[in-house]
Order: sequence, then C-alpha cells, then structure tokens
Amino acid sequence: MSSIYDQLRDDLYANARQWHEIDYETYQWRIECVPPVMGGYGACLCGEAYTDSLDGQAIYFAVLERNGKYYGTYATRKEWRERLIPRELGVPFPSLEVINWAIHANTPA
Repeated sequence: MSSIYDQLRDDLYANARQWHEIDYETYQWRIECVPPVMGGYGACLCGEAYTDSLDGQAIYFAVLERNGKYYGTYATRKEWRERLIPRELGVPFPSLEVINWAIHANTPA
C-alpha cells in the first residue's frame, strides 16, 4: 500500500501534480515543522524545499485546508502564486493580504 507521500512523489515526477487529501496530523506537522515560505491561514508552502525542478526552482510541499478537509501537493513558488492559489481561492495573487482575506471570507465563524 502506498503512502500519500508516494502518491505525491509519483505525481511530481510524472509532471501531473494535483491536490491529494491528507490527514490533519500531516497538515499540522507541515505547517508547524518549519516556518512557511509563502501563504498563511490554512494555505502555505512549507519552508524546506523537497527538491528542485529541472530549471532550478525549489519545489516545496504545499498544504491547504478547505471546509474541514486537508490537502497536499508539491509546488514551486511560481506555481503557488500563478496557478494553485488563484484556482483554489478564486482570486489573483497580488499579495498575502488578498489570500488572507479570501481564506477568512470563506471560513465559517
């Protein structure tokens, strides 16, 4: 039986990255083990790079919490800004303030 890390690694090397559901413990460990590189409030790139892309960009473990479920994938900073966050939050990526607003606006009180 493969682990979530095996699935994410396979996606990475097949250049077919997508969000996979992860458990709360994995999500929590990833946001607490080292300071995040980017993000906040339920979505972040974890602070230690997993590997580098062929063009030299660092690839990080990314986590996201949505509606009580937790997700993980691998992403570069550029992918995070240009593809993952706009698609997941439905907003462009001009600043961390926009991300924080979008997350809070979509989170039940």
